[in-house]
Amino acid sequence: MRKHLCLFLAGLLSLSVLAGCAGNSGTNEEKDSNRIVISTITGTGISQAFEAVKQGYETINPDIEVVVELKPANGYSQWLAGEMGSDAPVPDIVDVSTMAASSRGKTVNYDEYIDEISPYSNKPWREQFNYDAQIPNPFAEGTDSLSFERTQVVWIYNKTIFEENNVQPPKTWDELLKVCETLQNNGVQPLGISGTFDGFYAGATGHLFQIYNDQVTRDMINVVRAQEGDYCYDPEKDGVWEYDPTDPYNDDAGKVTVNPVRLMKAIQEGVYAADSPGTKYVTEQLHRLLPYYAGGDKYYGTDYPHSQFYRGDVAMIIEGAYAVPRYYAELEKEEQKAEENPNYTPNIMKFEVGTFNMPSMEGEYILAPARTIEVPVGFYGIIEKNKTHTDKVIDFMMYFSSAEGFKLYQDALIANGGVPTGSVLIDGVELPEKYEQMYADLVPVGNCQKSPCQTIARGAANDVQASVREWYTYTQEYFNGQITIDEWAEKHKQNVNKYFDDSLRAAGISRNDLLYPQNRPSGN
Repeated sequence: MRKHLCLFLAGLLSLSVLAGCAGNSGTNEEKDSNRIVISTITGTGISQAFEAVKQGYETINPDIEVVVELKPANGYSQWLAGEMGSDAPVPDIVDVSTMAASSRGKTVNYDEYIDEISPYSNKPWREQFNYDAQIPNPFAEGTDSLSFERTQVVWIYNKTIFEENNVQPPKTWDELLKVCETLQNNGVQPLGISGTFDGFYAGATGHLFQIYNDQVTRDMINVVRAQEGDYCYDPEKDGVWEYDPTDPYNDDAGKVTVNPVRLMKAIQEGVYAADSPGTKYVTEQLHRLLPYYAGGDKYYGTDYPHSQFYRGDVAMIIEGAYAVPRYYAELEKEEQKAEENPNYTPNIMKFEVGTFNMPSMEGEYILAPARTIEVPVGFYGIIEKNKTHTDKVIDFMMYFSSAEGFKLYQDALIANGGVPTGSVLIDGVELPEKYEQMYADLVPVGNCQKSPCQTIARGAANDVQASVREWYTYTQEYFNGQITIDEWAEKHKQNVNKYFDDSLRAAGISRNDLLYPQNRPSGN
């Protein structure tokens, strides 16, 4: 969704599946406990939105200083990894969507606070917002991030271009490629998508690898789910659950428990294989799209394709649904400039925007229709420092997630050119009507990132950065025709194996733990 749907809009799960457990005592001084630093990812209107929340909170809590120090999306995961590894991290509230299991033991487990009475609603905190919609983390055995809006990644297209070229939104992968062929033959670049490292890791290219690997790994839930006798087995749900790939919500955390030790054991033993025929098939299919229909060699130099889409230079982009109101907001700004200055030439083409869901791949290895990244967004995590300080940050989060606090955020966001990310999960807060209408056509299809079985789609499990970079390199080589699909698959298997111990460390699991997957992992 923005990149972090991952960022999301990333690798979520890896994003949601592999995250931090309940915190440690930390080393920060108590003298810092009255200063709360917000360092999430910046964007249009977001800084002003947090400033509005800051002012509202400080009015009620004058002894607390809230500092808004947002960071750009580019390089955010590397910056946050450095803060997480520091003995004295500066930020308190961060976006943990790309940290995966590397945040283990370094972030607060909200489950320990969620039943406390919030002073901003005088009821249990969980009743202020939809806590059940949050994505739990099997490695943490808890929840290390909160999200107060919900969206899904979709294909966004220029209806004018589609009409002029007599093409329709596709439902299957082959239909998508046919649309791309028609557009390309007519001189229109079909797709704008980032081919940079960030685009592969946490942007739309990475999303495609996760989404379509989910189509060929859906049955792995039978291998990695909790078995009777496992430390995390819940007889009330796991004892009655049955595998049903026709149901996109069949593997929801509320229906079946994933045992992270069994997941890592499956990777170790090659049961969940990096070089499987299904993974090779998905990569081949993605190569039918990339880079040819995304600008050829220009694909790798594209970081932010939205400007191309706004100008009408490309027919489609892949993004969170919030890109639709963002386009109309930018168009409105340009039209206002043109009204004020007759000589001004708008930088945006006016057209109607449409959306369609992920076209499903079909074939021998496909187990179920395509899902997408369909998640709560925000991913607000708290870096663990000390109990006194954490209590204060939790209090701020209670205010932020209240009707009063989030309304301040939403109003300031819109007033400063930003747009709501999606439907609101806060009790007592609704989207303005025009945004409700923009999101009205979205059709839920399920979230691929809740499943752990796309976790090696972009390299070793748990987002080991060195592994992701190697995946980026040999995937480029394959896309550019420098290696064959079999050579790509061998490199991918070697990569996952090479960084397997790093994946285990990030998850707090040892090789000894793999011998007894029914036991709670000790990490020793």
